[in-house]
Amino acid sequence: MGSTKFKVAVKVLTDMSPENSLALWKEARVMQMYDHPNVVRMYGVANDTEPFYLVMELVLGGALNDYLKKKGKTAKTSKRTQ
Repeated sequence: MGSTKFKVAVKVLTDMSPENSLALWKEARVMQMYDHPNVVRMYGVANDTEPFYLVMELVLGGALNDYLKKKGKTAKTSKRTQ
């Protein structure tokens, strides 16, 4: 079997309280629904042991929230996806 090498971003979740576990599944489910060039692609979730991992497309250039702060704007969380 061949392998494809590409870089990914891995979100490591160490505090898996029931609330965080539910948030993980919501985030993963929502991200897997989208296939759009402006939305980070979700490749998978590893949740058989702690910590849990979200494996996503790597986007270079820093965090969106840091960019918005630099521009004098703030990011607000939307509840539309819940």
